[in-house]
Formats: sequence, structure tokens, C-alpha cells
Amino acid sequence: MSASRPELRTLYRTQRNNLSVNERLPAQKNIAHQLKQHPRVKSSTCIAAYWATDGEVDLAEWMMGQTQVTVTLPRMGSNKTMQFYRLDATDTLVRNQFGILEPGATAQLISSQEISVMLVPLVSFDAMGNRLGRGGGYYDRFLSALAPRPYLVGVGFACQQHPKLTEQTWDVRMDAVVTENAFMEFN
Repeated sequence: MSASRPELRTLYRTQRNNLSVNERLPAQKNIAHQLKQHPRVKSSTCIAAYWATDGEVDLAEWMMGQTQVTVTLPRMGSNKTMQFYRLDATDTLVRNQFGILEPGATAQLISSQEISVMLVPLVSFDAMGNRLGRGGGYYDRFLSALAPRPYLVGVGFACQQHPKLTEQTWDVRMDAVVTENAFMEFN
């Protein structure tokens, strides 16, 4: 019997949150290193990222180290929408309704057409590029409306990989997933 999506979210959030500091910190450094080395990321001029919460892979150090690329973060809007804003050291990050830090009122809105690579947080993933998110549908709604889409990279720990996720009609597959062990690209 297969687990439901809520059960899988609980399982993989628990696994992610159970990583010790001695496991988490080197894994995050390895993920950041792989991002720095990947040709699509290296050649990008505008990358959409996220601010980590609930045990997600923390990319803050990597984001702050970017000097040749515009890094953006999402701001959640009404009706489960989101837009991306430039991450600037002079702007203030504020907590949204979910407690996630996002760009404040002075941040510069970036057109989704400028984003060439999007780093997407995930709760779980499989070897086909299917992603299980937090369950709100923000990323799936945002991405399904884009044409063309940026190169989508799910970001997670290897312990979050599931053998085969059940795909829903609204799910948007990742082009790649990066973990501490591999940068997996999918067709």
C-alpha cells in the first residue's frame, strides 16, 4: 500500500529535520559547490532562489556570495500567487503569513521572463524529476503559467528521494534535482 501525499510530506520532513548539524552543514556546502560548478547556473544572469525554512537546504551563504548574477526571492501574494524580487543586501526581509522570510516593500520586482534558472525547495523528489512540495501549490501555479519556463532545479537532501511519486495533473516536473550526492538531470 502506498502512502498518501500528506503522509509522504510528514515522512520526508521528519527525515530532513532529523539530519544532524554534522550531516547538514557539509551537505549544504556540497550542494552549493555543485550549483557553482553547473554550466546552466554559472552562465545564468538571473536566478530565482528561496529562503530556507522547516529544515530545507539553506542557500543563504551561496546567495549572498553571488556577485555576477541577480538573485531573486519569492514574495507570496493573495490567491496563492507569487512574484520574485531582487535580493539586495540593503533591503529588509520580512516574515510572511507562513513565517517565511521574503523581500520587503522596497525590493525591486523582477519579471519572470528574466529568470533563467529557478532553485525550487522540495519535501521529496523521485528519479523522474517529480517534486513533492509543501502542499500549497504556489510553485506549480507560478510555473504552469510561464512560457518559456526557466531551468528548474529542485534542491534537497539525498534522504528526501522517494522511489516513485504519484504525479498529479497540476504537478510541474523539475529539469534537475541537486543533492549533496549528485546533480541529477532529467529528460
